[in-house]
Order: sequence, then C-alpha cells, then structure tokens
Amino acid sequence: MNLTRHRVLFINDMHTGSVWGLWPENYEADHERVVVSSSSQKLLYKYWLDLIKKVARRKIDTVIFNGDNVDGPGYSARGREQMSPDMMDQVLAATQLIEMLTERIDPSEVFWLSGTDYHSAAQQDAEREIASIVGGKYVGLGPHDFMFGDITVNVAHGTGATYWYKGTKMDKTGFSMMLGMAEEGLYSARHIVRGHYHFEGYLHFRHRDMYVSPCWQAQTAYMRKKDGLKMVPDIGTLELTIEGEDVTPRFYGYPHPPRPKVEVRGYSIHPDEAKKKRRKQKW
Repeated sequence: MNLTRHRVLFINDMHTGSVWGLWPENYEADHERVVVSSSSQKLLYKYWLDLIKKVARRKIDTVIFNGDNVDGPGYSARGREQMSPDMMDQVLAATQLIEMLTERIDPSEVFWLSGTDYHSAAQQDAEREIASIVGGKYVGLGPHDFMFGDITVNVAHGTGATYWYKGTKMDKTGFSMMLGMAEEGLYSARHIVRGHYHFEGYLHFRHRDMYVSPCWQAQTAYMRKKDGLKMVPDIGTLELTIEGEDVTPRFYGYPHPPRPKVEVRGYSIHPDEAKKKRRKQKW
C-alpha cells in the first residue's frame, strides 16, 4: 500500500510586540526604529532562524498558525511591556517573521486561527490582518476539525491556564471532546492540538492523542508574579507527520533564555578575608 505522507507545522504564541516575545532584529516602523531591546529577544530570534533552517529540510506541507501571533495593547500592564503601542507595528513585525518562515518552506496551504481577545484585540483583528497580508485561509475562532484523509485533527488555540500538573488541562480537554462527541456528535477527532499554555505536552490514550505546542515568549513579569518557579515556558513548536493511519509528533525545543543572576560581592571561602572586604565596602 502506498501511504501519503503529510507534514503539518503548528506555530502559536509568538506574542510579537511583547518585550518578552519574538521580535524581528531589523524591524523599522514608519515613525521610528523599534529595535530588539533585550538579550532574551535576541536569543528567541536566533532560535527562530534555527527553526526555519531545520523545518526547511522537512518538506512541510501545511502550516497552521494557532493564535496569539501578536501580544496586543497590554492593557493590564498599561503598555509598559510592549515594544510598540501601535498594533499595526506588532502586526507588521509578526508578518515579517512569518514571511521569513513561509517563503523558505513554501507550504501548500496555510491556515490561521484566532488567539485570545486580550492579545489579538477585539474580534481577533490581528490574525485576520496578518492572514490578509501573508496569504492563506483565516478560519477564525476554533475548535476546528482539520481533515487529512481518514485522520481528523482538532485544533484550537486553547482556554484556561497552566495547572500544577500540566496533564490536567490536557485531560480536561480530552474529556470535553468525548462529551461533545457523545452528546451532539460534534468533533470526532482522535488527535487534539492546543497552544496557549506555553508548555510542551503530549498525552497518549488508546483512542485519544493530545498535543500542546510550545510557545515563542520568554517568562513574563506576570508569570514571575504568579509563580516564577512553576510558570517557566517551553520555547519551540510542534510538527505532526501524518502517514496513513499513523500520526507522529516531533517537537522542536529550545532552552529558555537565562534569567539574570545577582552577584554578591565580598564573599570568600576564607572568613577573615570576607571581613576585610566588608570593611572596605563603600555605602
């Protein structure tokens, strides 16, 4: 039997526009030059270039952009953590990054799903706007069943927050899918893909496979305030290879940008020497 192999790349949670998110190195707005502001952004951009190089060798057939391509106005932080308060700057910067990817891998189809209202602005204008520039089909708010022959993959950006045990969110999503299938005959997919949670995840059961695609945003001030140890994002993306009845996940993962360290002056393994340094310290 000849099997048709189809590779799908999922890109979500770029959060372009956030000082913690992915931003092109040489973006220049009409009104000013908006440059990369931090070492973490420079590292994320380096990762992005590496991802493009790797997936270009994989012959990607379909790309699904699964929401939160931009970070939005940043109302909660009053815009203090935005690269630019201009939403069009964020859209055009994200477009520049995305076109770097799509032009290199040249997929047969590109689809766009909406992210959250908070990041994409009301009525999900950002994803629709980017799709109109880059091309592809904007399908709006998920979940949507994507049909790959006999394989159905259910895709949505996601809802809710990260749990202490990360599999809990995936389990709840799978259980909700089974209820929707049993009660209304909706969403018959065996494979479920979500973004939004900023971690990499995969759960396999006999009749259900659930994947969470990681993100392109470093740990934000909000995450550190909630729990700096627990809420550490996974950087990267997800690829699914569909071949006949087999679906194989492949994660592209990158180390989280390092957090700043605080060097304590005057420390010595010799107590007497440490006392001398403390006496010399200027206040």
